[in-house]
Amino acid sequence: MKHKIAAALLALCTCSPLLAEVVTVQVQGTGLTQESAIEQGLVQAVRQVHGTDINSQQTTATGQSRVNGESETRIEISQGTNLKARGQVAGYRVTNSECTAKGCTVNLNVEVHQYKAPGLPSDNRRRIAVLPFTGGKEFRKMVTRQVQEQLVQSRRFAVLDREHEKEYRAEKSLWQSDDVSVAEKARLGQVLGLDYIVVGSIEKAGVHRWSTSVALTGEKENHVRTSARVRYQVIAVPTRQIKWSDTVSVTLNNVGSLEQASVATGKKISGELLENIYPLRVVASSNGQVILNQGGKTIRDGSYFKIYALGEVMIDPYTNEPLGQTETRVATVKVTRVEAKMAYARVVEGDLGTIQPGFIARPGSAITQPVKKQPASPAPKSNVVVPESGGVIL
Repeated sequence: MKHKIAAALLALCTCSPLLAEVVTVQVQGTGLTQESAIEQGLVQAVRQVHGTDINSQQTTATGQSRVNGESETRIEISQGTNLKARGQVAGYRVTNSECTAKGCTVNLNVEVHQYKAPGLPSDNRRRIAVLPFTGGKEFRKMVTRQVQEQLVQSRRFAVLDREHEKEYRAEKSLWQSDDVSVAEKARLGQVLGLDYIVVGSIEKAGVHRWSTSVALTGEKENHVRTSARVRYQVIAVPTRQIKWSDTVSVTLNNVGSLEQASVATGKKISGELLENIYPLRVVASSNGQVILNQGGKTIRDGSYFKIYALGEVMIDPYTNEPLGQTETRVATVKVTRVEAKMAYARVVEGDLGTIQPGFIARPGSAITQPVKKQPASPAPKSNVVVPESGGVIL
């Protein structure tokens, strides 16, 4: 039985991996024969690299009987543990082997394939997926796509796809076939789990056209208005707790396009999410410019932002949770250049010398109230523990 399990879990190969790294592990295996000891050592090596899935069950059976008028209770407890490991072995070398009448012990140097996902690691970013919205026929597809694109462009989340299951299963079947190398099989088991999902429903979406007559001339004037109302929620997947819920409304006068309404709606939803979880921050302030940590389609050239210095941490007296830090506006900036990952802005109100890295940037307009002068000193220290992924913990 052990031989069958090991054969099912492992694929042995001495070829060099093409898309996976090789990790060398030193293990010791035991068994009745040298062959079974080697197989047990290979399984241990795979478990060290890829981990073990443990399923433990305990069953309790209670029985009662009467003997000579006296009752007797019997309790039987059985417990079983099922261990699963999966991985691919590139090769191994036996460094020592000892066999006695009781069995064999071998020491092995095992090379295990370990797949590395392309690009920068996303482990430090919270994982989110935008599920297809409901209602609104084609409009729901456009809004879903816009929200997803905006979150991807922000680079604040690891945005995962949960729509193309059929295509993924087809590719997975290919990886599991004998037509691909063992190194390619290391791609299996790399699917990431979600922290949050965004779900929503289209409550209203349409284009309204009407005409009016000019009293003096009798001429007709044509009018058009596109409007939409969408309700959305952010749900924590492990607990199914609703972390955020809101309804956004968009009205576009003199616009007769649902596609443009979907763009505005998607930006509004993603903007609310990012504003509450990952507000823009200043990463540098020099040479007459302020550099913000976001770019792409999420920021437009010519946009205005208010810059805020962070102060004391506020604590909710009911939940004892941090509400955030107080914010004091120190300047207003106008975006002059947008790149893929950053945006450059110039100060239109306030003093450039008061702006420091880490300050918050929130959307604003050119017309502002006078800003409060801030000394050019280090930002106040905060006692809030910031998670590795940054932002605010929902």
